[in-house]
Amino acid sequence: MNPSITSGSAVRIAAQTSMRIATRNPIASTRAVFVPNAATKKIRPASTTIPIHRGMAAIGKKFAGTAAKSLTGARPTARILTVIGNIIAGLVITYMRPFKLGDRIKLNDTTGNVIEKTPLVTRIRTPKNELVTIPNSFIMSSHTVNYSASARTYGLIIHAEVSIGYDVPWRKVHSLLLKAAQATQGVAADPEPFVLETELQDWYPVYQINAYITEADQLAQIYSNLYQSIQDVFAEADVEIMSPHYMAVRDGNETTIPKSGLKPEETKEG
Repeated sequence: MNPSITSGSAVRIAAQTSMRIATRNPIASTRAVFVPNAATKKIRPASTTIPIHRGMAAIGKKFAGTAAKSLTGARPTARILTVIGNIIAGLVITYMRPFKLGDRIKLNDTTGNVIEKTPLVTRIRTPKNELVTIPNSFIMSSHTVNYSASARTYGLIIHAEVSIGYDVPWRKVHSLLLKAAQATQGVAADPEPFVLETELQDWYPVYQINAYITEADQLAQIYSNLYQSIQDVFAEADVEIMSPHYMAVRDGNETTIPKSGLKPEETKEG
């Protein structure tokens, strides 16, 4: 810096420089710069200009880089959130204890025994030996049926329905169904089985046999035993398990349409 330049000259030079920049760039932005004061040897601010488009370009580059980083990290962030959600769900499941290892449960359309519980997933083995892995977050958002808990606490009720014609007395049907349930392996003697009549159709009533079991793991086998026992008992009593239907067949007989009473008879004046 030339020491002969006075403070007034420095200000004039800075102003002329600002005017030239503004002339070349009609759209400009103003910012403060520092000009040395030769007289007092101090630095004081003066005005100058820089083009706005340069500043906008710099800002655009900055935001473009930030957006690129955000998009690059979006997928890993979603995966991390999913993992965290499963861990939290696993802690909640552990605290609420809706089931434990070995329980027979039904989760939506999946039925089986719980064989493993981890912080992230729960594994179920179906009666067909299919291994199903379910995320804990899915378990938290679904309804779960615990067959084993019901069987241990107050007995799980199984049921089967049969339809027998009205020609067989209902008391006899009740007696046969109770006998079949009591003869079924896996059915508890106490509480005793019971029968409900659920429907009265046009040609037959529907009977429902209900029985208690305590071994939920054997649910499918006990159902099979019950069906076999019902067939044996009804066959011994010579009662056919069927739903009779009746049909009207036209064989030349007269129709059921009334022949009189459709229209009032006309009276003749005498």
